[in-house]
Amino acid sequence: MIIDHGDSFLVYKARLSNGLTVAVKKLDPAAFPRFREFRAEVETLGKLRHPNIVKLLGYNASDSTGLFVYEFMEKGNLQNWLCPHVSTTNLSWQARLRIVRGVADGLAYLHGLETPIVHRNIAAVNVLLDSEFQARINY
Repeated sequence: MIIDHGDSFLVYKARLSNGLTVAVKKLDPAAFPRFREFRAEVETLGKLRHPNIVKLLGYNASDSTGLFVYEFMEKGNLQNWLCPHVSTTNLSWQARLRIVRGVADGLAYLHGLETPIVHRNIAAVNVLLDSEFQARINY
């Protein structure tokens, strides 16, 4: 089942044999050569562990495909909750504050690393929400 898409990728919801639900991002083959340039960066990001950063569980970087396996976020991205034509449910102020705090905590973690990481695309589409509206930054 496709749960998201962009100019150069599709994201599928999948269930692994152990019962874990994950999100699998498949890169467009035309975009994949750019991925190889960032392989070292992806390996570094895959080691990040923080409650407000989406966990990269694995990836495949073969010559013909680029797949990323992430933890699945039940409520999708923040953009879908902010667009009135997509969502019919308004976010409570409590949920909004929880989201803002989560994004701030995630950015503080990235910037506070021994070698700081700067997220170059903080946008509502890159803020994912779990079942309790806890925000996690996707990179």
